[in-house]
Amino acid sequence: MGSLGFEIEDYECEYPTMLFDIPSVRSTTSNSAAPTQPDAPAEDGMIFFIPGNPGLPQYYTVFFDLLRDLLPSWRIVCASQAGCYTLNTYSKSENNDKHSRFYNLDDQISHKILLLKEFAKKYDYINNSQKKIVLIGHSLGCWLLQRLVVGLHSDNPGIKITSAILLFPTIRSISESPHGLFLTRILKYLPRLPVMGSTGSNLLSKLPLSTRRTLIKYVMKNPPEHAVESTDAMISSSGVVYQVLQLAKEEMEKIDEEGQDIISLFWDGTYSSSPLETADDKINIILYFAQEDHWVGSHTRNEIIEAHSSRDNVTVQMATDEDNCSHSFCINDNEIMANHVSEWISNL
Repeated sequence: MGSLGFEIEDYECEYPTMLFDIPSVRSTTSNSAAPTQPDAPAEDGMIFFIPGNPGLPQYYTVFFDLLRDLLPSWRIVCASQAGCYTLNTYSKSENNDKHSRFYNLDDQISHKILLLKEFAKKYDYINNSQKKIVLIGHSLGCWLLQRLVVGLHSDNPGIKITSAILLFPTIRSISESPHGLFLTRILKYLPRLPVMGSTGSNLLSKLPLSTRRTLIKYVMKNPPEHAVESTDAMISSSGVVYQVLQLAKEEMEKIDEEGQDIISLFWDGTYSSSPLETADDKINIILYFAQEDHWVGSHTRNEIIEAHSSRDNVTVQMATDEDNCSHSFCINDNEIMANHVSEWISNL
């Protein structure tokens, strides 16, 4: 185990995947000699976290460590985006196609549906009313989360989603955000940016580790160590850099208006194959916005709030001066966000 009590794992499936599968404190002690309630479930619920882009779970290690302390009876699962794989646990002569191809947004949706089904089955969350599943998305992860819910509707695998928490949701018009406008202009003149980035990564990977990390600290203005290590893992892998940049390019093109399937099957809460009878049966949706967000334009944020805040299953929370988090909360604002999320989940 790592110093935080958990470590990144390789997960064998049809997509290159690494993940955190962090058991609840209760489930880790259930086999000990300590007495337990015979009818009590090993854990109260599972948090299924979908990261943004770059989709490396390592960026969230401090956040998950804090969240585990605040919600000791909850399991936390966070997988990488498909293709964002920095472990050296596979033979380059084996599965080379799997680890070298690009995984687009549709692949990412299928990847998350597959993983949620597998973990729900593994930990007895199928048709189990005693356990709760909370989906959390960050940035791009919010857009994927919505389509994960729609995918569950078409499949109806017996998975009940209690709540969906959308952190800094880039769910529409991302190309109109300040950073989206900037990236769109760059891609207009440098359409091969993902290839160029991958080539640059090959060069960076040849630098001594200490030199790379000194550069990272300078560019990122001395971030915490977990962010330095995560960024180093990313920029040292040409395949991951290509995946991240190509996915960002696709985000600029595809994340626009919300379709009717998202309106009816996500926001209206009717993800079940049968009509839901009461508001209590709907997914409880929480939106969290920063005061200023370089990936969510102020006009887009206001459009989202205007469109959905009046729904009885939707809660909108804006950051305040006292607890303002940046979009990349997993770098410096882990404690603030962990406190928010634990409070929301504890009140379910």
